[in-house]
Amino acid sequence: TEEEKEESPISPSSSTSSDAILHDIESDQSQSRSSPLPDERDSPERVGNSSVTSFLVTSNFKFKGHRRVRSFSCDGRDESKHIQRLFSPEEEKASSAPLLPLPDFLSSPPSSTSLSNKQLHQQDQQFRTPPLKTQRMKKKKKPTPLPPPLSSSSRTPPLPNKHLLPKPMHRVQSDSRPSKKKKKKTCVKKLYEQTAHALQELDHVKALHLSEKILRKEERRNGYHHASVATALHNVAMVHLHARRYDEAESVLYEAIVLRKQTLGPYHKDVAASCIKLGHVLTRLKKHDDAIKAFKDALHISRDHHDDHQVQSAQILCHIGCLYYDAKELMAAQATFSEALSLYRQQDEPKSVSETLCNVGSIQLKRKNFKDAINSFSEALHLQRRIWGDNNSRVIATLDNLGYANSKNKDYAEALTYYKELLRSQLKYYGKFSRACSETVKKQNLMTDKLHQKQSPPVGSSPAAVSL
Repeated sequence: TEEEKEESPISPSSSTSSDAILHDIESDQSQSRSSPLPDERDSPERVGNSSVTSFLVTSNFKFKGHRRVRSFSCDGRDESKHIQRLFSPEEEKASSAPLLPLPDFLSSPPSSTSLSNKQLHQQDQQFRTPPLKTQRMKKKKKPTPLPPPLSSSSRTPPLPNKHLLPKPMHRVQSDSRPSKKKKKKTCVKKLYEQTAHALQELDHVKALHLSEKILRKEERRNGYHHASVATALHNVAMVHLHARRYDEAESVLYEAIVLRKQTLGPYHKDVAASCIKLGHVLTRLKKHDDAIKAFKDALHISRDHHDDHQVQSAQILCHIGCLYYDAKELMAAQATFSEALSLYRQQDEPKSVSETLCNVGSIQLKRKNFKDAINSFSEALHLQRRIWGDNNSRVIATLDNLGYANSKNKDYAEALTYYKELLRSQLKYYGKFSRACSETVKKQNLMTDKLHQKQSPPVGSSPAAVSL
């Protein structure tokens, strides 16, 4: 019929006739009968001009002695319904060649509905051979064998009670890696160590960079309102102070003090430490009034709220006394140093006591109170010789002050004695006759002249004048 001609996979331009097709089928059938295991399925071939690869399959049907030839594509659709008369029913019965059964997807009738692309791909994968494994493909790792079980002799017998085990001295962590917080702490600690090393090497640029890096880390981790941020600000100010950038140090210290008061409280010892450093910066800037105020704030915190910081209170008093002395307020300076001296004596600090006694004696010399100055310097000399011996710069300075105080008190013989001791100490300390030794010799000659003038009356003077 015309419909069958349109559905036939053989194109009309083909010149093959029906007799040629029958001749090919009969030759194929004769070859299949001679073979012990016939295979009726031919290899894929192109039919006509169409590009669809199809399987030619012959199947037996018991109606009217016809053999039907079907052509199926890879997706199982019936592309050809061409039926040809092959031979008579008698010849059909005589043929004893077994036929192979049809595959499942060919024996079932074609579905009216069209298959999706995914289903077509799955059916196409059934007829493809898997690719061969090359040397580049990764080999599967063999599982590690388990260790052999321990023998009965090597096994330790269990304890009767777990609670009888001794407690370990140190807790062993299950994971050897440190936690994130510990990593951050160690990182900040290393930065602090690098900053201190840079300050020792006088590399202020590197020290400032590291201290500001610590400040940014603390702000990022804890926020601005935190005690660690205030500490980082204090350290940045210290770097500015070492680099002699006093203006920047002043502004940063003010910020650190305010933040420490907010986070730690107004009477914390760290607030006092920042106030002390602020006093030093203001002293370098010659702002004496502001410096005295900063030191007094630190003194109020240390003396009134921390009884165990009496040494620190005495040090603050010494700083205030130095500022009073520079401002030529000698009475206030002497009173401040005397208060610091009493605190040092309570804490049994001989070095600090000797230095404070020297400061008090210097103020007494300025006030022309020579006897009290001699007493202060004498006590200081006794402590210094007990601590450092004669070969020390402090001892040399105190001997010089004692000679000067006795000369002003017109005790030239005592002054000459101290100047001789001074010369011996200078020769031991410097190792040779230096310029300081020559100055001491001049002072000795001057005291000798003063002593001779005092003992012998001047020429042409009256006896009353000599008695005077």
